[in-house]
Amino acid sequence: MKKIFKYSSVLITFVLMITLFKVPVQAASASVSVSSGQVYVGDSVTFTVSATGAGYVNISGAVNTSIWLENSSQSFTVPTSSEGTLSVSISGVLADFTTEQDVSVSGSASVQVISRPQSQPSVPETPSQPSQSETEVTNTETTTNQEEQNTTQEQEQEDKNQEEKEKQENSEHNLRLASLTVSKGVLNPDFDPDQYTYDVTVDSSVSSIKINAEAQDENVEVKGTGKKNLKEDTSTFEIVTSSSETEETSTYTITVHKRQKGQIVKNKNGDEFEIINEEIPSIEGFEAHTLNIDGNEVNGLYSRSKGIVLIYCYNEKQEANFYIFNEEDGLVESIYIPVILFSKSYAVVNIPEDEELTTGFKEANIEIDGQTLPGYEFENKDFSNYAIFYLMDENGKSNFYQFERTQNVLQLYSKSASITQKQYLSMLKEKSGNQKIMFGLLSLDVLLLIGLLVLILLYKM
Repeated sequence: MKKIFKYSSVLITFVLMITLFKVPVQAASASVSVSSGQVYVGDSVTFTVSATGAGYVNISGAVNTSIWLENSSQSFTVPTSSEGTLSVSISGVLADFTTEQDVSVSGSASVQVISRPQSQPSVPETPSQPSQSETEVTNTETTTNQEEQNTTQEQEQEDKNQEEKEKQENSEHNLRLASLTVSKGVLNPDFDPDQYTYDVTVDSSVSSIKINAEAQDENVEVKGTGKKNLKEDTSTFEIVTSSSETEETSTYTITVHKRQKGQIVKNKNGDEFEIINEEIPSIEGFEAHTLNIDGNEVNGLYSRSKGIVLIYCYNEKQEANFYIFNEEDGLVESIYIPVILFSKSYAVVNIPEDEELTTGFKEANIEIDGQTLPGYEFENKDFSNYAIFYLMDENGKSNFYQFERTQNVLQLYSKSASITQKQYLSMLKEKSGNQKIMFGLLSLDVLLLIGLLVLILLYKM
């Protein structure tokens, strides 16, 4: 019997030691990464120091400082001024949360700084596309006629506005309005008591609008307000102010333009976009392009360098933007907002599903280089100086870009401070599996310890 107790005790102790060694632990460590392995002189580069555990990390080289990290990371943006190598080295001692021991850490990262290559001379265009030139001439003539018509209408409105202003200046009574609003659309220009002509554009589905107005002088009568039915194209309404003491009047004119419904296209999610087939803005680097969508000709733009086709559309919020259109699938792929940032051409585009950011970010409108663009900010306040954009460059390549506010620098984002949604879900799955293994082994260890104690007690009895 004693031999049985002895062998059983040895076996339990052996298994207990094996399972304890297999419990996964996460040792304290630190690392430094760089946003790019090579940059041009004049650009900036970002070094990111990350740590698992807690303690001060000493940083030397292109960055000289000491920071406290606790299962976190911190980025440093460094400008470059000359050719050579920029390096950052780290060292320090971190407290390991698992073993409760201090661990020495070290590491380094470097980037090569090179001179920017000189731009190649542009190749002269060859007269091999006469059809495109003829198309451009026709479009130019059509545009010119439309511009002349618009100019005439604008001149008529300006003359009328000037006439009413002079009438008011010579009047003995104040016949100006204090307010003027419409229930649909927006006054163009914004209301001004001395502005007497306005334009309003509404959707084709709008059948009526309501006009409200109040005079500055309570003794002045206002006529022409209330609900107004709209014609199919253009409707004009007059709001007349008059004095009860004299026969003087003043007239404010509102011209309502009903926009005709355009052709509808969709994206893969089923969202609808209404094509604007006239007055398409031009974009540098794009040429006029005619598409055939469901048997209808649509005016668009095409970029040879990017290999993309753009159409101009209203979204469901009636906001006009360019969109990348896939002619083969007949679907809208992404928004396309052309911008110039720090003298370089970019475009804001949609993030692909497999590269979506984690919940550690929030959508925000961000001011950059004198513009406000849609982007993302870190929820962690430690990264409040940073913002993330997803942009397409002049070669048609799309990437995440990191904007650092204090240095006013935009550069490729290394994702060192965060991960993509796909990576995040993978990490969660791995962590969940490790936790299940760890809890299972710990439960087994507890049972083995209890068994060992029972054997010891029985052995003594």
